[in-house]
Formats: sequence, structure tokens, C-alpha cells
Amino acid sequence: MSALEPPDTHYLSAAIGWLELGNPAEAKTELARMTQPSRRNPDVLEVEWAIHAGQNDWSAGLLAAQTLMQVDPKRASGWLHHAYALRRVAGGGSGVGGICRRAVGGQCAWNGVPASGRVIRAAIGLGVRGGG
Repeated sequence: MSALEPPDTHYLSAAIGWLELGNPAEAKTELARMTQPSRRNPDVLEVEWAIHAGQNDWSAGLLAAQTLMQVDPKRASGWLHHAYALRRVAGGGSGVGGICRRAVGGQCAWNGVPASGRVIRAAIGLGVRGGG
């Protein structure tokens, strides 16, 4: 994955600044100015998830987390963001089976553990296997 280049680095910095000021709508506007390839950068996806979380838009947050998991599956925050958003979407995650199946490999329930719990276990497992 290539590093971000200006002006996308400036847009990302501005988005982070707007988030720090408590204005996720302006942060979203800044990210919208970025080139499409840069929008799949893991750092950008982290900020995108934070924007959606700040707006309580859990469906969009879930998609951002899913994309982060696909782009950088060893980044534990993607798994944790996914679990967090999954618990907060309408229906508590019960209505997003297709998203869950694509994100975590085929089934939305595993040994009676809801999808969000399984995602957290997977994230913890990544940390243990990765030595961190």
C-alpha cells in the first residue's frame, strides 16, 4: 500500500482537526475531497469510521470497519470497530447477516456467540498471534 501524498495528506489532517473540534460533518467533507485510492488507506478508514461513529451512523461505520478489515486484516482496530458498530446498527447486528458473513468468513453465529463477540475474539486472537 502506498503512502498518502499531498493534497490527500492535507485533507486527512483537516478531517482529524474537525473531529478533534467535535465537528464530524466538516471532517466528512474533508475526506470527500480525497482521491478514491487514498480513501482505502487504513489510516483514512480509521478516520472515516470515527466520523460515522461521531454521527451515530452505525451502518456506514460498519461498512468502513469492514473495508478496513479487508485492506489491513492484521490491524486489530478494524475488528474492534466492526464489533462496536455491529452492536449498534438497527437490530443490534441481527439484520446484517450478509455483512457479517463477508467480513468474518461465512457464519454469523459461532458456538452460540453473537457475531460481535466472535469478532472481538478474532481481534484478540490477532493480538496474541501477532505478539502484541
